[in-house]
Amino acid sequence: MKITQRHQNDFATYIRWRDECSDFCPQTFIVPLISAAKSPQTVLEAFVEYDTHGKLTRPLQRLEDAEPLRKAVEGKASLNLHIKMWVEGYEDCGGVFWLESELMPEYHWLPSWVWKAVQNQWALKVR
Repeated sequence: MKITQRHQNDFATYIRWRDECSDFCPQTFIVPLISAAKSPQTVLEAFVEYDTHGKLTRPLQRLEDAEPLRKAVEGKASLNLHIKMWVEGYEDCGGVFWLESELMPEYHWLPSWVWKAVQNQWALKVR
């Protein structure tokens, strides 16, 4: 599986979101396989596989990789929930003005795709 720069950036974003914005973080019950089997995978490879297929088919290389994997999966679920909540509150809170004057400065470190997702989902909602 090819790991792209976007995968690396998203993985880091999800872990940071989980660490800094942990309210509304759903708990996951991922129990990754840890073994010395042939072809174990890195934590980033495991995240991309889990994100793509919803399961892990190869073990992690190291036991300590289980925690960052859990944080990334929980962070992604939490960020997706926040995007949904931001879309729900978009109009009530002031639309683009609210997005650009409050949310974007507060979470300035989030990638641009997060803000595009809020705007795109809002556009779909009002159709």
